[in-house]
Amino acid sequence: MDRAASASSWLPRGAGGLAALVIVATACQNLIDLGPRARDKNATTISACGFGQGSTSQACVSCLEQHCCSQNLACSEDPQCARQKVALTECVYDVPCIQDVLADAGTGSKVRKFSSCATGCTVQCYPTDECLRLAQCCQQLSSLERSGCADLVDSEDQTRCKEARTATFCPP
Repeated sequence: MDRAASASSWLPRGAGGLAALVIVATACQNLIDLGPRARDKNATTISACGFGQGSTSQACVSCLEQHCCSQNLACSEDPQCARQKVALTECVYDVPCIQDVLADAGTGSKVRKFSSCATGCTVQCYPTDECLRLAQCCQQLSSLERSGCADLVDSEDQTRCKEARTATFCPP
């Protein structure tokens, strides 16, 4: 199943651009530093745009760099926006949670500007197959477990996603 078909079959109807944000926010969930350049906690290298390379699919990182470099840098330089971005990523594909974070951020906020540009990367950043199945389980976990679950989903390592899903906390 291709990524676009996966997204349309799993996400709630009527979620529209918000569904794309959920996908991209989760894919960017490793950006946690509140300093001048957001850093990816699991990345092997950091791009000039502040995106980590090595923990999220290269196609996703490339797309985000192409479409969202200035927005990501602006957000990472603003502690409030960086915290809001972390809050978005902690939602892990939960649309009502994402809606609450964005509502709290307000229209015109830097995090909304970042999320708006990031919707163009839905296909590149959406998890597939076993990692998509694992993502569906992440929402049921505590916030501490959810972060590790999202890290694994973002890796797109189908073998590890399947192992985690079947051996740990997810129904078959």
